[in-house]
Amino acid sequence: MLYGISLAKYGKDLGITMTDVSEKALEVAKQNAKNLLDKSQIEFIKSDMFENISEKYDIVVSNPPYIKEDVIKEYKLEYEPNLALDRGRRWT
Repeated sequence: MLYGISLAKYGKDLGITMTDVSEKALEVAKQNAKNLLDKSQIEFIKSDMFENISEKYDIVVSNPPYIKEDVIKEYKLEYEPNLALDRGRRWT
């Protein structure tokens, strides 16, 4: 979610909507935004991709899960939950 906070910081006139399936990730992002931004210009929505999104946007920036499950098992993850990296989706 760092991308959304960075866009809000450097794109002062932008309206930002940040989403995540994890309530904990959203709470961390809200605290980070509060610590890093002068004013709140970010809306936070708990959603899996566009599941709870009805608005239309000019630009979508995404950092989706991107590591195959069998590769994740090779690493000792201390900070990132598996949900953020794999999400159990099928890889082809």
